[in-house]
Amino acid sequence: MADKHVVRFEPVGIEIEVDEEQTVLRAASEQGIMLMHGCKEGQCAACKSFVLEGEDIELDSYSTFALPDFEKDEGWTLLCRAHVYEDVTIELLNYDEEMIRSGLPIQEAVAEVVSNELVTPDMHHLILRLVEPTAVAFFPISVLRLDIMSDTEQRVWTPGIDLNAVFVPAKNHLLTAGATFYRDRSSDRRTTSTTTSLVGQVVLGARGPAAVPLPSPVALGPASISRPVRVPDASLRDIAVFAQDEWRVRPSLSVIAGLRGDFYTVKTDATTGYDVLSVIGNARPAIDLSTLPDAAGATYSRRALTGDIGLVSNPDGAINPFIRFGRSYRHPNLEEMLFAGPATTGSIVPNVKVLPETGNNFDAGVKFRAGRVSGGAYYFLNQYQNFIAQDLVVATNASGALAQATNYGDVRITGVELSAAAPLVFRPGVLTLAGGAALTRGTITDGVNPLDKSS
Repeated sequence: MADKHVVRFEPVGIEIEVDEEQTVLRAASEQGIMLMHGCKEGQCAACKSFVLEGEDIELDSYSTFALPDFEKDEGWTLLCRAHVYEDVTIELLNYDEEMIRSGLPIQEAVAEVVSNELVTPDMHHLILRLVEPTAVAFFPISVLRLDIMSDTEQRVWTPGIDLNAVFVPAKNHLLTAGATFYRDRSSDRRTTSTTTSLVGQVVLGARGPAAVPLPSPVALGPASISRPVRVPDASLRDIAVFAQDEWRVRPSLSVIAGLRGDFYTVKTDATTGYDVLSVIGNARPAIDLSTLPDAAGATYSRRALTGDIGLVSNPDGAINPFIRFGRSYRHPNLEEMLFAGPATTGSIVPNVKVLPETGNNFDAGVKFRAGRVSGGAYYFLNQYQNFIAQDLVVATNASGALAQATNYGDVRITGVELSAAAPLVFRPGVLTLAGGAALTRGTITDGVNPLDKSS
């Protein structure tokens, strides 16, 4: 045990003994003296005070943001870093006399860890059970305020090109063929600044715990800067070829048929700040790690073949009935596959294994023209397999619900649409009256809840 010296605090008139191996703040806390403090690392200046008497004081390492050299030369010090080697008198800058005298001496105890859950990348929710002693006096000490400022930039751009040509390969045939290319690209940049301020404390008053607000918030050090990334640098490329033939079987009847082949490639790059594991920490049930993107970057490829066939009738030019059946294919977008982070409620987890939506699409209807009035009536029936739901909760953890893009099940969507338009010609110009109505109904025909596996 090293020598001890007396430290007197003014203007409150409190004296304590401080061991040379202790900081002034640590010694005060052990003796139940609640001095204003924040980080305890010499970073925030919440414990900055003025030395009235005494010179033999040494400081552990600290930030010159908290205590510039010129202030130290003038006599200022940081209680969380100060070791005294003689009796000193210190004037407190921020204090509340009732708060100072309300503290409890620090006690040593043996405890059992009940749980330790990761809440954020740098914060844990720790629950302890006292073993010896079995009970201690305790109450909340500091009330903090977090000021969070976020600057977000997400860039998504899609350059592409379409090429097509029309041929007449045979009598009564009109063939349209071509190729298309596009590339979705995404980059995500966010800067989050978090400032922690002390706004008050809860102390033991005459009748129990009492709130003691500060006159103004005390910033506990410089702002914490983080640069989280929700979607890594990535691209979705599609190269497609297609052909569609219109075969005029009769003067008033045509058969239209087409085929399309798509070749999709999703490429992700290693991206600083893209952290998926912190989002899914301690998830219940556990998230399948094989559904998460490779942090080092990866490439995912898929191919699709779709097509359609239909009949169009034009018996007299006034009424044109049609009927069509086709196969559809929708590839998951980059957000559905790769987004990781907070959302409106809870957080979203990426899923690179989510399957494309495929569908059987039937529609029929009639277009008409009577004088100046034109319009149509249409009915459609679309049956989709592997329907994607991005907001479906698949697990929970300490931060709340976790949703993941999931092939929820099969969906049927039916509906009717009506439309009509009539142009009115005036000397200054043309006024077109148009109207429409639609009725749509969706039904989940098959699906499984990922949380309880119920259908």
